[in-house]
Amino acid sequence: MNFVWFSNASDETGKTLATALGYTGGKTTPDFSEIKNLVCWGAKGGTKYNPENLNSQVASGNLRVLNHPDRVAQNRDKLWMLERMRDRNVPVPGFVPLGGDATAKLATITDALEKGHVNFPLLLMSKTNRGQPSFVYTMCELEACLCSGKQQVSDSELKIELARSYTHGVDYRLHVFRDAVIWAEVKLMSEDPVGSLTATLRKRLAKKAKASDVVMNASDSEIEFIVRELAEDLLLGPHQYQQTVGRGCELIDTPAAELPAEAVVAAIQAIDAVELDMGAVNLSWDDGDVRVTNVISYPRLSEEQQKAYVEAITSFVGDEGNSEKKIPKLSTDAPAPELIARLRRKISKLSNAKAKALLEDLE
Repeated sequence: MNFVWFSNASDETGKTLATALGYTGGKTTPDFSEIKNLVCWGAKGGTKYNPENLNSQVASGNLRVLNHPDRVAQNRDKLWMLERMRDRNVPVPGFVPLGGDATAKLATITDALEKGHVNFPLLLMSKTNRGQPSFVYTMCELEACLCSGKQQVSDSELKIELARSYTHGVDYRLHVFRDAVIWAEVKLMSEDPVGSLTATLRKRLAKKAKASDVVMNASDSEIEFIVRELAEDLLLGPHQYQQTVGRGCELIDTPAAELPAEAVVAAIQAIDAVELDMGAVNLSWDDGDVRVTNVISYPRLSEEQQKAYVEAITSFVGDEGNSEKKIPKLSTDAPAPELIARLRRKISKLSNAKAKALLEDLE
């Protein structure tokens, strides 16, 4: 049996992926002894998960795992993710972990700013990306945010545990399967940015009203007018700096062949650094300078993106009667950066420049 193991957070995508693959799927911990190929799509081990049992099945050759559940769980901690990538020489934005009360957090960020470890504008966020991050552009805004008591909130809202520098440049989301980029997206301004932000604000307003047991007596047209006016003001202000999906921007498919070489290398390195087999990598590219901001082990997928994952997984798993692992083959016109990333995966201390020079010598 082949199985896609997902969680509540990845319920919808996990189910459709399992169906497309022709696999069984579910949120409960499966019996590993009955499974030949296990795909973890945001899986949570839970109390019944026995890692020794899983690892023994893998070691015996009876079970093949894509995205080990331990790695999926660790990657939910975005502070761990950034530290892991930094320690493995993946380019990431400046960041600093935060603990203690508001005064301690302010002191930590101030020290990091003075030493140049982080720079304004800053994102203040939780380790698990729970809640909306706060964007601050000045010291006054930073002090106001930390001292407002915003970090002492419920689980459904922001808990400030991490500060990182905002990244400038072109934002990409690259879908990686082991050593290959299988799909690429670029973040661009929406055709109707005000409409995009209006829809996002309306959803947030309805969610907050429901959580607060507030009955909104305004008509839909009145709410639409108010929110649209607010959206226009936000887009004219510093919030345009954020370039956030749903706040005036959207992700658009882009040909992998047109990607900057540095982006391809960094994305593959990021997946390798956090010890995943596949996932989506968010990064910013600015004239050769690249910074990886997030790795997602269970991204939302369009129908075409899902097909790319299904093809990659099927190619890797191979035929039922063939136990040999297969890696999706690069096309003959695949960009050299993927080959460079493969070299660096085998020789971790090899720089991009040395890997490129080695390839040129081989040619």
